[in-house]
Amino acid sequence: MSSCQRERARQRNAERQRLRMAQRRAEEVKADRERSRLSHQAQRLLCTQIAREHEREQQVARRSQQTEAHRAALRERDTEARARRRSQQPGDERNADRERHTNARVKQSDESRDAQREHDRERHEDGRALQTEEVREEKRERVRERRRTARDALANHENFRPSMFTGPDVNEVTRRHRLPLTTVCAHRNAWKWPGESKVGCCLEGKVKLPPLAPAPAKLLQLYGDPEF
Repeated sequence: MSSCQRERARQRNAERQRLRMAQRRAEEVKADRERSRLSHQAQRLLCTQIAREHEREQQVARRSQQTEAHRAALRERDTEARARRRSQQPGDERNADRERHTNARVKQSDESRDAQREHDRERHEDGRALQTEEVREEKRERVRERRRTARDALANHENFRPSMFTGPDVNEVTRRHRLPLTTVCAHRNAWKWPGESKVGCCLEGKVKLPPLAPAPAKLLQLYGDPEF
């Protein structure tokens, strides 16, 4: 091997070594950034958890000082205020508000959803802890009443008379319920009921769903629609 060939081989080896060192430094920098990001994320989660725990303790302390009558009055006032706001909203505004909340839930990260679920769980636990035995018994009685009502309705199904039902959504001849006018999803060809949000089917094509299976024969016979 001549001196020129040895020099070129030395330069190639030096260049390969330089590239390996540069790649190693880039990987080390990337690993350091990832460790720093995870550390900052853990610190933020810890601060959020501490703040939420402090807020929960304050809420528990405030609620423990309230009487049951006062808490019931506050709940009733909040329920009436929400109902009043909804009743004053036009239909388009209610639909827009519903879609806005749906989009906000869709765009939430997994961490935000987990934090929201944890917050709701803690709030429900606090509410149950502050309930008196009388309130728990009232709730149990309401559950028993709903179950009795369902059993009574099933027991009287033999006395059902279709002629008792009338209205614009009932066929006058067959007495069967007519489905309201529907729209068809442009992405999945699915039926959408009136008032259903635009993202309620497939998030406007963002979610890939399997093709629709043909409807069962019994369902086609029930609705009398060959294109159901």
